[in-house]
Amino acid sequence: MLFFPAALQAEFYEAAILDGAGLWTRFWHITLPLLSPTMSFVVTISLINSFVQVDHVIVLTRGDPSDSTNILLNYTFQVAHEQRDIGRSAAVTVASVATLLFLLIGAARAIERGAAIET
Repeated sequence: MLFFPAALQAEFYEAAILDGAGLWTRFWHITLPLLSPTMSFVVTISLINSFVQVDHVIVLTRGDPSDSTNILLNYTFQVAHEQRDIGRSAAVTVASVATLLFLLIGAARAIERGAAIET
């Protein structure tokens, strides 16, 4: 949450108020464009954390009951070590890395586009 207040710059709001812009106009034309690179960064970091934070699931529930709390990385571990199916585990790993790479490239483009708008 510390990133969002830092992304907003007060001089844009003061100028918009002096020009007579309403609340929704300021939100759509100032707040969202200023926050888009920050939101892309926060989403990127959250995506990476969602793929690698497996320790909570392993310690608390191990994916039970009925795999309702299982996540992809824990599933990959279970397939590789408990079921001894290295091929399927490798396929799941490649698919998850490809998905994460695709999402990160999209987020990086959004960050670059937002940086180009601000300058």
